[in-house]
Amino acid sequence: MIYVDSLVCWPQAPAPGAERYFGNGKPSCHLWCDPGEDDVLHELAQSIGLRRSWFQIENQTGLNHYDLTPGKRLLALKAGATEMEYDDWDSRRRREAGDD
Repeated sequence: MIYVDSLVCWPQAPAPGAERYFGNGKPSCHLWCDPGEDDVLHELAQSIGLRRSWFQIENQTGLNHYDLTPGKRLLALKAGATEMEYDDWDSRRRREAGDD
C-alpha cells in the first residue's frame, strides 16, 4: 500500500547537518509504501510526475520516501495513495512485526 501524510510547513532553514532540504517554508508531505512494495511506489510516483532521482533513502528514520507539494499530494491521493500519518503507520508496522 502507498501512503501520504499531512502537509507540514517546514522552516525555511535546513536542520544542522542536513544534506538535502525540501520545502523552503512551503507545505510538503511524504509519499511512502509498505515494505517490499517499492516497485508500486515508484510506479505511482512516476505516474504523478516525480523523478526517481527524487526518492530519498533515510537510514536513520527508515522512511524511504518522496517529498510532495500540495498539488502532487492531491494527485497521489487520486492515484490511490492512502492518507496516514507516518507515526501511526510505523506503530502498526512494529506491532505486526512483534517489535512493540
